[in-house]
Amino acid sequence: MPVEFENQGKNVRSQATRFGAWLALILSLWATGLRAEALTESQHAMAQSIKTLLETNLYTFSADVQRHYSERLYRMTGKSLYLPPMMGYVMTVGHQLEQDAERYKDAAYRKRRTEALLGHESATCLNLGKSEVRRELLRRWGDLAFSLEVLCRVNIVRSYGVLGSGWFDHQEAWIDIVDDPRIAEFVVDPEVIRIYGAQAATFVYYLLDLGVRDQVAAFAAALRREVNGERPGSQPFDFTLRIYSLTHLVLAASRFYQQPVSRAEFAWVYDDFDRNLDAIINDTRPDVIAEVGICYALAGEADTPTVARLRKALERSFRPEINMIPAVDGTHRLQQGEHRNVLALMLLTWPQKLHPGPNLPDFEVWRELQPVVQ
Repeated sequence: MPVEFENQGKNVRSQATRFGAWLALILSLWATGLRAEALTESQHAMAQSIKTLLETNLYTFSADVQRHYSERLYRMTGKSLYLPPMMGYVMTVGHQLEQDAERYKDAAYRKRRTEALLGHESATCLNLGKSEVRRELLRRWGDLAFSLEVLCRVNIVRSYGVLGSGWFDHQEAWIDIVDDPRIAEFVVDPEVIRIYGAQAATFVYYLLDLGVRDQVAAFAAALRREVNGERPGSQPFDFTLRIYSLTHLVLAASRFYQQPVSRAEFAWVYDDFDRNLDAIINDTRPDVIAEVGICYALAGEADTPTVARLRKALERSFRPEINMIPAVDGTHRLQQGEHRNVLALMLLTWPQKLHPGPNLPDFEVWRELQPVVQ
């Protein structure tokens, strides 16, 4: 066969293969009731405005907020330019964790640490914000806040691949702190779930990842009972807190944007989102709307009509004159608004793949900072 005819045949077969693949994709989307939904030009502009605002001001934020933003952008992009705030964070908390490891058996020390953690000005992993209700809840559990704080900090260290090395070699003591039997009761307590359910979901997966305890099924069952009002004498669950708790069950399972999740595994959660989508859009906050959208994205549904509706809801909340989504009361303090705005940015720019970690020992800049062994 002449070469030109052979090449034409190859081209025809190649085109047919590509057409078949596209046809299969279209039929698959049609069969599942999904269709691709592209971002609008105004949504692209919104995402860029938020990103520019936050990154221009990043180093004016607290170490916690710098780490929060940079960790999420790293897991979305894999770019090493986001490493410095995370490296600075673990070095900063390393000193406190070392003190906790050395002094945790001293009841007076635990009490002082707990009082500091529950103080209004204290920057912690406990996500207390201005909520006196959450603080009062934790006060009723004695010094448990100390154990929960260590649990959270140690898991961030673990997720960056440095637990057990260098400055972070007090693993036995830290595990002893977080292997606190009260945590097992705390995370399934109905009052805790209704007030602090999102954080309880996070703690459950942190315990699992440290190999301390597997309470995922027990927590999910307890949360489901509260969501469905199945517990005798239960009162209506605040809608926003209920949805917020459900999102965190999924987000924690993804190890906070490090890996996809299976919709089938959390079918009852996604069914709840599907049934209540209008109320989620109309009756909750922008951060909750964004988290629901991210839950769909983690299940491979980033480009669906459902997520498009959630993105449009966020776009309606965006104020271009300040380049951000303000709080529901209209205030727009930048550091306090980082959380809702980075979530919106993530949903608007969801990647084809996620980037776990970072595993800091993989990077030369981290290895150069390690203490020299004499």
